[in-house]
Amino acid sequence: SALNEHELRQGAERILAQLGDSTSTASRSSDERKRFYSNILLDPAIDSVLAKPLGEDDGFLDEIAQMAPEFVELLRNKVWTSRSLERVTDESLRDAFNGLSPAQKTALMLAFPPEASDRLQSFMPEGTGRTIALDQLRRARERGDNTETESATRLAREFLDYLRRQAEEGKITLREVTETPAPESQAA
Repeated sequence: SALNEHELRQGAERILAQLGDSTSTASRSSDERKRFYSNILLDPAIDSVLAKPLGEDDGFLDEIAQMAPEFVELLRNKVWTSRSLERVTDESLRDAFNGLSPAQKTALMLAFPPEASDRLQSFMPEGTGRTIALDQLRRARERGDNTETESATRLAREFLDYLRRQAEEGKITLREVTETPAPESQAA
């Protein structure tokens, strides 16, 4: 079972405090911290990220990144979120998305946050198939069926993991994405 955010933070703080007794965490190199994170905290943290709804998982990782950026870098390499789709080129994402059945496409658009869902919709050619899929998506959102949403989220997680594995194997093209400042830090 996934740890809740509070348990994860408490565990990380206890472990870091114990390490601080023998060697200052700040004096450890980035590579040493990454090894530590990988050996001790990675699996429970992955479970916690996967337990979050799509969209909320990125916010959770952003919070952790404020305390342990190297750890979040490891996490983002092991588990992809909807934000990870930004790194996939349109051509690679279109090819993967178009290989799915109409029902799977609808489920992905239901599960992903609006920005990612809109991007996937843009890959659907105009015509009857698109109209039917978008109508099914509208009806699914209106129903608000938790079972349907959970199933769609599982499919979206599988899709993200498929893309992550394809990227690791060099079978899809990724692009560099620069971090966008949080809304509160942007000038008005």
